[in-house]
Amino acid sequence: MITLQLPAMIVALAPIVLLEGILSRRLLSLSPRQAFSGIAFANIASTFLGIPLAWIIMLGIELISTGGGAQNLDTPLAVFKATILQAAWLSPYEGLDWRIPVAALVLLIPSFLVTVIVERLVLVKYWKTVDRARITKTVWLVNCASYAVLGLFIGVWLGFTL
Repeated sequence: MITLQLPAMIVALAPIVLLEGILSRRLLSLSPRQAFSGIAFANIASTFLGIPLAWIIMLGIELISTGGGAQNLDTPLAVFKATILQAAWLSPYEGLDWRIPVAALVLLIPSFLVTVIVERLVLVKYWKTVDRARITKTVWLVNCASYAVLGLFIGVWLGFTL
């Protein structure tokens, strides 16, 4: 999934920076340059460091929970469970196109958490004059907004596959 997820996140980078920059500027009363340059730098770091790190974490969970092998797909529930557990590295099964957007939705969860951590670390260093607690709250809020948009797009994609 990293070969699908990372390029998609790179494509989404500019609109996410725009959205998060606008929101950060309003929430923290920053200048446009401060807001957009900080958000751009933080999102580049979270895209190229955070997304792969989240994927590695999910791959580790997958290997521990499944033993690295293919799952039994005798029932629809078993297929769904295998898709959740194998979100990082889907085993190839015929005729199950909906598994890719479901796995992408699952991967948004650890990606969101790692992104918040990475972006907060970057922005605390970048926006030195802004209170850390306000930065933390802002990073959570702007990422909730951007990940909601990403989830919506993946949800629409899932709808088309069903």
